[in-house]
Amino acid sequence: MQIRNTSSLRKGRMSLAEARYFFTICVRRPENRLVSGACAEAVGTALSRCESDGDWKLIASTVMPDHLHVLATLSGRLSVGQVIGKFKVLAKPALALADIRWQENFHEHRLRPEDVPGNYARYIFLNPYREKLISRCEDWPFWSKAGDVDFDFIHQLDAGGRPPEEWLTADMESLGVSLDAIGEMQ
Repeated sequence: MQIRNTSSLRKGRMSLAEARYFFTICVRRPENRLVSGACAEAVGTALSRCESDGDWKLIASTVMPDHLHVLATLSGRLSVGQVIGKFKVLAKPALALADIRWQENFHEHRLRPEDVPGNYARYIFLNPYREKLISRCEDWPFWSKAGDVDFDFIHQLDAGGRPPEEWLTADMESLGVSLDAIGEMQ
């Protein structure tokens, strides 16, 4: 049995105003119903509320069955932990009705100046395809991006807005995203 030491996730955690962050926020396993109607709606509403309250500027996000990925610029009004805590509290009532609870902690990566935000947005976009939740010919309804953001990868999608086949099997490093940054096992 693997034992998680979530307190170690907080070591070295910094909150920098106007910095871009990649977040992964999970529900307690084995739940996989985060994309059910009321839950997905509550997550979307909580994401938007944190933005409208001036806590962050959303860049891109996707809700998966048991987690979500968020790319956002922190405003500095609240710390990283406070923004994620607020987000979880806002979505909690709808999740509780479905008997879903958040994991205690979350993963975050502060993008460095040399990190390309579009590469992280592409990872977020590709997540449901790479996890085989949908075929390459389908759209994932729980992906969103800020309307004022134009990522390079969007122009490489086919006419239907679908990803190239080779992206679905390519390793993330070749797509410009460090596995350490996104918290995946190597």
